[in-house]
Amino acid sequence: MNIKVVGLGIIAIMVIVGGTIFFGNTGSKESQLDKIDSQYEKDLKDEQSKSKVIEKEEVIKKRVETPKKLEKIEEKKVVQAKRAETKKELVIPNGFKKAPLLEVKDINNNEFNENNFTKIYDNTMLNVYIDNFLKKNVKSKIRAKLLVKIKHYIKNGTVVIKKDKDYNVYLEIVDYNNVKLLNIGDNLAKSSHIYHFEFNKAKLKESEDVNLFLRDLDIAIQEADAKNLVLVGYTDSVGNKDYNTFLSYKRAHALSSKIEKYDIGVKYVIRGEANPIATNKTAQGRAKNRRIEIFLGF
Repeated sequence: MNIKVVGLGIIAIMVIVGGTIFFGNTGSKESQLDKIDSQYEKDLKDEQSKSKVIEKEEVIKKRVETPKKLEKIEEKKVVQAKRAETKKELVIPNGFKKAPLLEVKDINNNEFNENNFTKIYDNTMLNVYIDNFLKKNVKSKIRAKLLVKIKHYIKNGTVVIKKDKDYNVYLEIVDYNNVKLLNIGDNLAKSSHIYHFEFNKAKLKESEDVNLFLRDLDIAIQEADAKNLVLVGYTDSVGNKDYNTFLSYKRAHALSSKIEKYDIGVKYVIRGEANPIATNKTAQGRAKNRRIEIFLGF
């Protein structure tokens, strides 16, 4: 056989086999790529389908929740509006009027906070606190003397020794040792009745004013839900300041004895000679200054 012919035959066979392998591999790769593309498209469709399901679920959830949320928001608005309206239009019972802002501030001056006061006497019937500033700046002998007088005149309750804006010392007393009642709040109504006393006397005169006040108080407790009663005691400027302070207390206590039957917290603000409403230079002016003013706390 011719060597050339044999060589050409071998070459032809190699070309055929090589082509088959090449094209076979190429076809295989194309087939694999098609499979990958197909799987990718399938996965993509699955993700889109899941995403649509989630979005649909969220839409349904919002449709359900939104009315409930709106309903709660509306309910909250109604409650807030009622509170604002109640605060804005305080119902004042007969015989009382809304207390002037300055007098409310005066009564609530340095509201009781145990961090600002030190207890200097502790007894089952009587507790005494003093403003930290006074404790630091008033001599111990003077404090001791004041405490002796407090124990002599005041037999039960919580007594707080305070100072006003002019650093005058005054007392606040709460019956039943209820310290929380010292913070009355800013919703105060003032009685139209003011009680006056004779010089150096603490005895309450039986008068029509007393009966009218008790009637007004009864209405206030029943209809206006009054929680606390504040009795503010004053004297004229004649005599010793310390004596006048405790005379104020005796006068306020005399009036409070008329209201013991009512379930209402009583707070005394004992101011002595402070805040005169008339001149102390005349007998008529001093008579006006010897008074008890009455406030209701709601």
